[in-house]
Amino acid sequence: MVEDSHKLLYSIDRNARYHARRRAFLDGMHRAILFVVILSGTAAFATFRQKIGLFGIPPEWFAVIPVFLATADLVFDLSNKSRDHEFLYRKYSTLLVDAVKSTEDEVQKWAAIKVRYHEVLQDEPPNFHVLNAACFNEIVDTYGLNQAQKIRIPRHVSWLMHIFRFENFRIS
Repeated sequence: MVEDSHKLLYSIDRNARYHARRRAFLDGMHRAILFVVILSGTAAFATFRQKIGLFGIPPEWFAVIPVFLATADLVFDLSNKSRDHEFLYRKYSTLLVDAVKSTEDEVQKWAAIKVRYHEVLQDEPPNFHVLNAACFNEIVDTYGLNQAQKIRIPRHVSWLMHIFRFENFRIS
């Protein structure tokens, strides 16, 4: 029972971390896109970029950048995806709080938490596998688990873990 409850606690914590990281990434991307869209659309920046040709990019291309980025932000719906992860993060955080509270009937508590955990899992979007592996590695460090359990993630893959799902990522 104790081992099962620890595994459930680790899963809940890993999922909370996963959604916190997804939310932060998506929020950051949304804000960065909006920053570039607004900046590149201002009259002062338009005058500046025509005079110097910023980064060697022809000034005409700067008219396309805000349209492209704003369309991408709208199509990929970054802000709403971020809110979805916020919602799931809050659910997992509530489960974590309930999991660490002591009760007289621990067996019943863990059974109820397991049911609620599986209810939250139903709302999960498709998983970003490398990000999930990185969150697992955080759990290993946080709870002082055997370091041999950590998943090796190549650096070039970790840079792209929020962009691509890496569905065929081999866990080693």
